[in-house]
Amino acid sequence: MRQQAINLLATCAIVGVMNAPVDACTGIRLISADGGAVVGRTMEFGFDVKSDVVVVPAGTELTSSLPDKSQGMRYKSKYGIVGANLLGMPVVVDGVNEKGLY
Repeated sequence: MRQQAINLLATCAIVGVMNAPVDACTGIRLISADGGAVVGRTMEFGFDVKSDVVVVPAGTELTSSLPDKSQGMRYKSKYGIVGANLLGMPVVVDGVNEKGLY
């Protein structure tokens, strides 16, 4: 009887962990026979991040922010960027620049 109770508790714990929402990302890179690369990435969150596509042309003036919400440094983007934002914010949380850096 005691062993059955332990097994039941263990099963409940495992099921609880398996059903918990997870925040994670998965990345994959495939290299072809000719050396070309194909990359992919997921953004797996337990809620809808409401992403939109963001395009930042080369030469765009940007301003970073600091943890205390004050203005950080100002700079111009050297390369164009295409990516996704998060919750409608004016940021790129995942993307790639025109030279292939992601």
